[in-house]
Amino acid sequence: MEFTDKPFCYSTVPLDDRSKRRSIRVLELLPDPNPTSVIQCNLHAVSLDERPCYEAISYFWGPRYFECSITCNGANLNITRSLHRALQRVRHPTQSRWVWADAICINQSDDAIAERISQVSMMRDIYENAKQVLIWLGAAENNSHQAIYIIRQLAKYRSEIEAIGRPSCWASDQLEAFGLNLHKGTTQKEWTTLQLFFDRPWFKRVWTVQEVAVARKAVLFCGDEEIPWDEMVSGLEIGISSRLLTSKRALNPDSLDFFDPAHAAQLRHTQVLQDSPKYSGYNLDSLLSYLLWFRPREATNPLDKVFALLGLIDKHDIIAASIVPDYKLTAESLYTSVTIKLLQGTRTLDVLSAPRGSQSSLSLPSWVPNWSDSSISTMSLTGQSRFNYSATGTSQASVQISPDNRTLYLKGHIIDSIVSLAPILQKSSAFYDTPMTSWRDSMQKFSTVLDKLSDNQKVLMEWEVLATSFNISQYPTGESLTEVFHSTIRAGLPQEYNMKSYYEDWRGNVLPGNLPKAVDSSRHPRLFKGAVFVQVLQDAWAPREGKKKHEDYPTMAYGRRLGKTKGGYLALLPGVTRVGDVVALCEGGKTPLVLRSRGYGNLFELVGDCYVHGVMNGEMFRPVELSILTLV
Repeated sequence: MEFTDKPFCYSTVPLDDRSKRRSIRVLELLPDPNPTSVIQCNLHAVSLDERPCYEAISYFWGPRYFECSITCNGANLNITRSLHRALQRVRHPTQSRWVWADAICINQSDDAIAERISQVSMMRDIYENAKQVLIWLGAAENNSHQAIYIIRQLAKYRSEIEAIGRPSCWASDQLEAFGLNLHKGTTQKEWTTLQLFFDRPWFKRVWTVQEVAVARKAVLFCGDEEIPWDEMVSGLEIGISSRLLTSKRALNPDSLDFFDPAHAAQLRHTQVLQDSPKYSGYNLDSLLSYLLWFRPREATNPLDKVFALLGLIDKHDIIAASIVPDYKLTAESLYTSVTIKLLQGTRTLDVLSAPRGSQSSLSLPSWVPNWSDSSISTMSLTGQSRFNYSATGTSQASVQISPDNRTLYLKGHIIDSIVSLAPILQKSSAFYDTPMTSWRDSMQKFSTVLDKLSDNQKVLMEWEVLATSFNISQYPTGESLTEVFHSTIRAGLPQEYNMKSYYEDWRGNVLPGNLPKAVDSSRHPRLFKGAVFVQVLQDAWAPREGKKKHEDYPTMAYGRRLGKTKGGYLALLPGVTRVGDVVALCEGGKTPLVLRSRGYGNLFELVGDCYVHGVMNGEMFRPVELSILTLV
């Protein structure tokens, strides 16, 4: 078949619009032994109900320049470079391959919005019914073949260890004892190929979560290399749990945010999440929990921050089922509608716990989360963990919404106000448990990381000062100030619900050690930085036995600040909290809310949720004192 200038027209392959037929298009990718020749294919309309045999392609769109031409049904069709390379990679040399790729199988033109709405609603079924999902990560670069080799080796040794019943041997030094020559035979430069491998855009996109979570089987392609998804997961799990990957700086602990929630979603879909202790603390039972967990994922269209997750939720979920993908909506109207549905459908205020940023690019009421903001990594106090607070007992929310959907009316009462604040605790890269031999290759980065560690040490010292500076010997609950601080800094989470680690592990490494405490950071900033550096060296050279693991500490405190209330309570607050903000308890709220007065009456902006030690179990909720609090 020769190249043609005749443009492809989707009307030549119409979909069956009958609602019960579930019609989709599937691409017949014609064979060619020459990988660089013009791609020839035919597009066919089929019904999912007839169980067609096809494979679904999962890929990162990249720049939306339709600059590559293929021949489809004898006509010219322009597609993106990313998809073009994916088709070249999976094309078989001698036989046709039937695949589904959204940019071709769905009409992407502006006048085909109705078709896009219909097809996106079936996205889960399309990937779920595919024989397998082909994940295209892109061309080989940055020694990606070495990264895949490391993952394969880790997966291989996991299988061998499990075969002899010794899964407890997942420690980096013990892996070497079982013959894992990666421990000493791989250079630091080769280890860091994993950082670049998992920094590829595919791992950061929100749509890819569903595409792999519902797949019967999935295979990753990167250049000429390929590896089954399950094998990659197996290798990553042992590399992470043994801390081999973090100790070699092959993966930064913060860069793993994509993996754990995505794997938990896959386990949830296959009904085995409850059998996996590592993920048992993840709440993945509702639309809100998915919105929170995958908020850091990116989408070109802000509507997809919601639409891409609908297929992951139980089909019997009434709230999710009531949301129909509609690309004629604005992000503001969709996010507001979703918030209202969650408030009214759950009779709780859980959605108001979604952390807010300091600014929003959208025109939203303060009580509507901006899901398009992927930069927010602060954990929500409700919705992500299975642990539930009960600051208002068993009360249920009875909310009212203004006709223009801009104002929220709650029943609640003000219980306190903020009188003092400590700085925000930011996340910083970990250098604990990192061998000295790897530092030479990263000295340029080390100075920056050390600055961040020093800043966090200063912040945490201020937290301790604030927490222990009450003019009382005992807290209102009767506990010592030290006990209260210990509980507040981890938002009161008991050990079984603390998804990262126990408090003492966190405190032993993150809170300032003796050396930094001995230096006045304001008067001697360079000396303080040096003390932090020496502390890092001491921790790195400490015996491995009993060593705390820096990357596993609780994350509830990150992005928040410690504060004290007028009533003498200690609180873990949103990072954007100001002195003068008030703390309120509202019907249906599991946590107190921080509100900011708009200057008159009971008119407020929502700042966010908070943990106030001593009021999280209904101790200060007074139903008889409720009044209408207006949020705009």
